[in-house]
Amino acid sequence: MHYKNLLLEEDDFMRLEEIYKLFGSAPRLKILIRLSKGECGVTELCEMAGLTQSATSHQLKDLKQCRIVKSRKEGLNVYYSLDDDHIVKILESGIEHVKGDHCEE
Repeated sequence: MHYKNLLLEEDDFMRLEEIYKLFGSAPRLKILIRLSKGECGVTELCEMAGLTQSATSHQLKDLKQCRIVKSRKEGLNVYYSLDDDHIVKILESGIEHVKGDHCEE
């Protein structure tokens, strides 16, 4: 989708900047790519991202504040998933860019 008018208000730029900052960390990207496959608990995300539970929870809190992920509590367990399909599109676009021929040296 191409937007005819990319003019944004200043607060829109600030929110967009915050979203892109959250995609600027390898552990967060690992978490997001795992969540793109479906809901997941914190323990699995810790192991997959190579982070402590505290560090993983901090990353998830930041992602949740920007509505990139959402959570669901079941008893004592908390399960996370991507907030919406826009996040998958952002991830796919970035991966496609990195894997494309134009990025090879």
